[in-house]
Amino acid sequence: MPGKWVDFKTIKEKISMEMVLVHYGLLNSLKQTPQGFKGPCPVHRGKHPNQFHVDTKKNRWNCFGGCDMEKFEGHVIGFVAAMEGVDLREAALMIAEWYGLSTERPAQSKSGGSRRAAPAPSPAPSPAVTADAPGPAPAAREVMATPAADAPEEPENKELTFQLKNLSPDHPFFKDRGITPEAVKLFGLGFCSRGLMKDRIVFPIHRYDGKLIGYLGRTVNEITDENPKWLLPPGLIKPKVLFNFHRVAGVADLVIIVEGPLDLVAVHQAGFPNVVALLGKELIEDASLSYDQLRLIARNFSKAVLLLDGDEDGQEAARRIAGRQAAFLWVRALTLPEGKDPSDLEPGALRQFLSF
Repeated sequence: MPGKWVDFKTIKEKISMEMVLVHYGLLNSLKQTPQGFKGPCPVHRGKHPNQFHVDTKKNRWNCFGGCDMEKFEGHVIGFVAAMEGVDLREAALMIAEWYGLSTERPAQSKSGGSRRAAPAPSPAPSPAVTADAPGPAPAAREVMATPAADAPEEPENKELTFQLKNLSPDHPFFKDRGITPEAVKLFGLGFCSRGLMKDRIVFPIHRYDGKLIGYLGRTVNEITDENPKWLLPPGLIKPKVLFNFHRVAGVADLVIIVEGPLDLVAVHQAGFPNVVALLGKELIEDASLSYDQLRLIARNFSKAVLLLDGDEDGQEAARRIAGRQAAFLWVRALTLPEGKDPSDLEPGALRQFLSF
């Protein structure tokens, strides 16, 4: 591809390893790990199940078998170069073509630098867009919808054999947090006065098919090491849970993703019922998106909006999640004011954020 220009830095920032794995149809042949994926190396067609590793947070790959990692450097461009048998520049140009990135050299200013238009200031309090990806790579959603032929059957969250009774729907917590009686009834919320969830506001958790699988509890008392803010039911397989998914699947093309159930209730009350919650960092120490959650979203929606917390952890999670989702659907990440959660905002402010 002579005469074309490509920015390696832009490709490494915008194109994730997960996106190119989908392009090659490899995602279902790999096993998910806490860092990303592992499996036999697709480059030199290795057989060992632990020789090829992908770190999705660092956007890096490594082969502990027959690949020349010094040559391929472990980044996304090097992976494509290894798969295609081309040099790094040729691989970068191929990636740019696949994902619609510019191969035009920026115009040069008189001083020799690239001319860049000054960014227009965002009018407060409009949301800042931290990621806006155009949509999935070819056949990406089909890849997510089709399990690998040799994939082992994984355990599911079991249906609960009982329901909590005598939950109080009029605890002061609801009024203090601006939660309406209608929302309390819709989501089955209530104050629990005994048992494992004693002195907690409980949120029923449902499986993707609508089966009740447990209760999440939020304390109304002082938070201590012995009395955590949130309490999850024992045995819950958290990476398989998308709170409220069973209500919104198939209802709309777009889904709003928040961190916690209180954020979800706030967004719903602002007039956006197509919202799910990840059970975020306060509940699972990592407001990220598991492969199972990603599959649920990619199978059922074509667009996603991320409205995670406005702190550093929330925005870092938004960047990671946007990078993962971009291979499968259109995604936009919105930035809340620093230190703010969706549940901290009035309904009018949330509507303004989400009316784009």
